[in-house]
Amino acid sequence: MKFIDLFSGIGGIRLGLEMAGHKCAGFCEFDKFARTAYKAIYETEGEWEAYDIRTVKPYDIPTVPLWCFGFPCQDISIAGKQKGIRGGRSGLFWEIIRLLEGRNKEDRPEWLLIENVKNLLSIGRGFDFARLLCSLGEVGYECEWQVLNSKDFGIPQNRERVFIIGHLGEGSRRKVFPIRPTNGENPCKQQELTKGVADAFRIYDSRGLARTLKAEGGGLGAKTGLFLVPVKISKKSGTPVNNMKIKNVGAQTASCLSARYYKGLSEDNCNGILFAWDDPNDMGTLEKLKEYRAAWKGSRRNLSVYVLTNFNSTHEEDLYRVYTLRDIGYDPYIMIFDKLNAPEKTKYLQRWVNNKQIFRTIKMFEEYDHRRG
Repeated sequence: MKFIDLFSGIGGIRLGLEMAGHKCAGFCEFDKFARTAYKAIYETEGEWEAYDIRTVKPYDIPTVPLWCFGFPCQDISIAGKQKGIRGGRSGLFWEIIRLLEGRNKEDRPEWLLIENVKNLLSIGRGFDFARLLCSLGEVGYECEWQVLNSKDFGIPQNRERVFIIGHLGEGSRRKVFPIRPTNGENPCKQQELTKGVADAFRIYDSRGLARTLKAEGGGLGAKTGLFLVPVKISKKSGTPVNNMKIKNVGAQTASCLSARYYKGLSEDNCNGILFAWDDPNDMGTLEKLKEYRAAWKGSRRNLSVYVLTNFNSTHEEDLYRVYTLRDIGYDPYIMIFDKLNAPEKTKYLQRWVNNKQIFRTIKMFEEYDHRRG
């Protein structure tokens, strides 16, 4: 099925749909940095492309069976100002209604796939969500919805989002929801994307479990969109394109940069590169980290590695990664999955490792006294 990716960001919804066998016909994204990352991640040549949804005319968009979008959540999120779909950002939902109203019924997409924060259901005492459903109903869409949590589908992250399916026309259709959890087993086999440009100075391990948010807020790179992407290599020069300049590092070595600071990556202008070694049994990632470290001539403090803990690893395996990374010249940074229920020992490990003054002074975890700081 062909689809249009609206409010595309750097392409999270597109990634899932393409993994399911669907094909993107075009996208719309306002943020120039997100668009740069999107076009680095996906082959967009020949696709419809738009910048500002407010300037798009109803028939500018190609006729396809599916429109998908996660309209801005800033006015809906519990971290925002709670203006709801009347706000300047989340109110861009009404642009979708405008575009649908401007097309004849036979030219409207048969399906809508909408994603947003869970608070969409309750903001404005639920009236905003009711208004959203009524507005979609007025342009011909019957809707069903469900709140899904990424932790139930094999991702080490507690992230609830409401998904809405709208289908055009009246009458009974086979329901999409409810979708049942997979008990932590990811049903999708993501491709190994170990060479990439990410949105948050980060590279993931080769298992391909990309996190759209880290396991917890705060710290380095929190609240960023994190995706695995392939680096495009120039056939002429054999180097990465899109102004990425990585000195002394071959094309087979993983690399990343932030789309927001998309000025080219080198030892001279890089403020820091963040890798991740989430699986202690993944020796492939360790070998790539060694390869990169051998080629890197800058400061070791510019090279950090996230270490995911309390997720399919023992305390001994966590310590092994910490010590190994330090020995080969990286700064480890502990991330705890489900921190509220994590063992105290894991929390102490995080406190020791992430306080760099303590970590560089006290060489062994066994010597660290958590009662003193």
